[in-house]
Amino acid sequence: MKERNLQVFLFGNGETICDTSKIDKETNDYPIVAHISDVGTIDRCEKGLSDDEYKFIKGEAEKLRSKFYEDWNKLTIEQQYSRLLDNADSTTLIHIFQESVEMTMEEKVTKYTPYVILKEGERPAVDTNYNRWIAFINGRGESFFNDYESLENIKNATLTPSFGSVWTKGSTIEILMKANATEKDVRFLIEIAQGNNAYLDVPSARFISLKFGVDADNTNSSNVIDNDDIIIPDSGRGR
Repeated sequence: MKERNLQVFLFGNGETICDTSKIDKETNDYPIVAHISDVGTIDRCEKGLSDDEYKFIKGEAEKLRSKFYEDWNKLTIEQQYSRLLDNADSTTLIHIFQESVEMTMEEKVTKYTPYVILKEGERPAVDTNYNRWIAFINGRGESFFNDYESLENIKNATLTPSFGSVWTKGSTIEILMKANATEKDVRFLIEIAQGNNAYLDVPSARFISLKFGVDADNTNSSNVIDNDDIIIPDSGRGR
């Protein structure tokens, strides 16, 4: 096989590696051999490369990855977390917000950066072994503060070792579910909440499904709100 002449071209988004020893008849341009993202991830690579050719491409990727981390590490952890949220897809966002109230912002950045920013590996699974907030939405769209009886009924259902603090904010009620929560207690809470016209928001329903290995419908939360109405818990309590 004729030796390729690999050259690096900059087209505004990482590096494109082309073979300048020939012209592609269809495009009338140098054929693209590989592409490296601006964070140093090889996201396209032609098959059948020689060891030296792949070594060259990998070396270019390492340079870009080094430059990325040089710039990344200059950001504050708050800025890194903001970048993480800006680049995460909707499912990964839900995972991030479902993480433990005990998980720090820095730990979330460390856990999700490879998948979200570097586009490497599989989406991290939510760790179910920690305390976290679950949220219910008032189905009437009214404030829980104006529905004292319903609020008290839901609060009374949390008087078990499975739950901790209860917070209310407008038409949302958030409850700290402990790592040792039992399926029986959670099912009972959902039934009481729905009996008082309050339903799990989508992230909470998905987490409970993950936690107990059941579909949301099996937790009697089939009336969860649509994705467009997802309520993201207030980050002011350490999430």
